[in-house]
Amino acid sequence: SGFKTSGTDLDAWLTKAEEFTKKYLGMEANLREMFVIPEELPWKSVIPVFDPGGLTSREALNKLIKTLGPNKPYEEVDVMKYAGSEAGVGPTLHLIESSVRPNADTMRVSPDSLVGTNKNWLRLRGYAIAFGLHHFVTKEYLDLQTWTWFPSDRLPDGRVASGRWNPGCSWVGFRWYDSGREYPNFGARLAIECSLES
Repeated sequence: SGFKTSGTDLDAWLTKAEEFTKKYLGMEANLREMFVIPEELPWKSVIPVFDPGGLTSREALNKLIKTLGPNKPYEEVDVMKYAGSEAGVGPTLHLIESSVRPNADTMRVSPDSLVGTNKNWLRLRGYAIAFGLHHFVTKEYLDLQTWTWFPSDRLPDGRVASGRWNPGCSWVGFRWYDSGREYPNFGARLAIECSLES
């Protein structure tokens, strides 16, 4: 069961995403003209995650710092060591649920099990962009008490990246854990990819 996109808050968020892209990513983007927006969505409240392409995970984190203030993200290992950290070739738009916590049905599910669903999960770089946009609009933070897995972002030995906000230290933290582990406060964020207009 879904919601008609016209009945969600996506339109307002797309406008904010364009403002954010101009201010923090330094480019103009008309997302409604660039991408095919689905007519139905699984959530009433949606965050659009626009990656212009050409950004590495490192560059995305540097942009995130600009939106959040002076505290550099904590990295248990250099984020460029994870799969998928190199710059994407072209622009992408993914839609995720606007929620401080990961999707409820993913909590306590291991990254290996999440990959086994063949669904598309938000990547580390997309999370940095989503985190910045969400804070730009709401002045609040994602994952105050939870962690978001990035099931496809893995180190060469298979350990998996995850991210959260640390209220005590006022930074975004990225850590790795074993891919088969399940934790009660860990989940993932389903990412619906919008195709480019032809």
